[in-house]
Amino acid sequence: MRYWACTGTLGEDIPFQEKEFISGRKFMTKLYNAARFVAGATKDFDYSKFDARKAQFRQTDLWILSRLNSVIAEATESFERYEFSKAIIPVRNFFWLEFADYYIEEIKYRIYNENEPARKEAQYCLVKSFSEVLKMLAPFLPHITEEIMQENFKEHMKTKSIHLEKWPTADKKLISKEAEQTGAVMNATVSLIRKEKNRKGVSLNSPVKNAAITVVKEKTSALKKTSEEIKKTMNIGALEILEGAEEKAEITV
Repeated sequence: MRYWACTGTLGEDIPFQEKEFISGRKFMTKLYNAARFVAGATKDFDYSKFDARKAQFRQTDLWILSRLNSVIAEATESFERYEFSKAIIPVRNFFWLEFADYYIEEIKYRIYNENEPARKEAQYCLVKSFSEVLKMLAPFLPHITEEIMQENFKEHMKTKSIHLEKWPTADKKLISKEAEQTGAVMNATVSLIRKEKNRKGVSLNSPVKNAAITVVKEKTSALKKTSEEIKKTMNIGALEILEGAEEKAEITV
């Protein structure tokens, strides 16, 4: 009920729509499932001993950290103006459409291979992003955020309850327009390859010999920066980058 109420604008009537409650239930299920993945993926990671200043972050990591801090800044500003709907929407969209739909999928190859370089960087970003998201969602979803935090991330808490934790502070040094643009290009490319695999009846995890990606000239630089990550994410042997007006992906099984 609180989650639904906070999606409205202060001073305006909110029509009751059952679909909003169904959507809220789906969101909480997604949140709980993501919590299980993050907890399992980071059970051998000591957050307190990780020095982010010396880390060798990949482009995917730089993207998610920039987006996280951008969202923290946006949500904080909205909260200070008592615009609660404008605070929850960017947090919800960041979690579902960026963190869950893309980042988790793009770092699984690092998580499942203990010898993969930058595995700890991925684990750090998982814990950092998800725990900050939980803190920002706590005012709207007080019960499930408390349960998730207590069951999975209690060692990261400085108090006995998520509702006593400090509100996240945006690190402006980590906000990078370039990192966000590069990440957006990578995500769009991953999406193209997913669709092409689906069109050809190939499972997302199945290996393919090569893929040819056609993008506009302005995106080729970002694509080259993330080509290795895309190959490992989508299990591609070779990736060819082409220029063209129509963005598309072609794969050879």
